[in-house]
Amino acid sequence: MTTQEQQEEVVPAELQPVRDLVNTIDFEDGVEELESPAALRDWLVERGLLDPGTAVTAADLTATIELREALRAMLRVNDGQPADARAVAVVNRIAAELPLRLRFSSEGDPVLSPRPGGARSALASMRVCGNRTKTRAYRARQRGQG
Repeated sequence: MTTQEQQEEVVPAELQPVRDLVNTIDFEDGVEELESPAALRDWLVERGLLDPGTAVTAADLTATIELREALRAMLRVNDGQPADARAVAVVNRIAAELPLRLRFSSEGDPVLSPRPGGARSALASMRVCGNRTKTRAYRARQRGQG
C-alpha cells in the first residue's frame, strides 16, 4: 500500500475537501493551485462545491487562502504543536457565517452545533433581511420620484 493510499484510508470522505484545500499549495515545489479567482472557481467546480456558472471574485480567493492557511496551522496540532489561537479565530470567524455553529476549542478540537432555529431559521432570517432591504430601497425610490 502506498503512502497516498494509507492517507486516503485515514481521511474520512467528508473531510476530503478540507484535505484537498490545505494541499492546494506545495511549499517544496512552490506550486500554488489557487493562483486566480478562475483557478479557485475551477477547483471548487471540480469537487462539486460550486455551480460552474458562479462568479468567483478576488475577495473570494483571498478569503479561501486565509481559510486554507488557518486550517494548515490548526492541523499542526496533529504534529504535537500547540493550537494557533489566531488560526482558530480565523476559522471561527468564517464558520460564524454558516447556518451551523462550528467552533474550535483552545486545543483545536471541533465543536459543531446547530444555530438556534437550525438552518431553516438562518435561511428564513436571510430572506426576511433581504426583503426588508428591498422594501426600504423601493420606498426610498418612490419618495425620490414623488
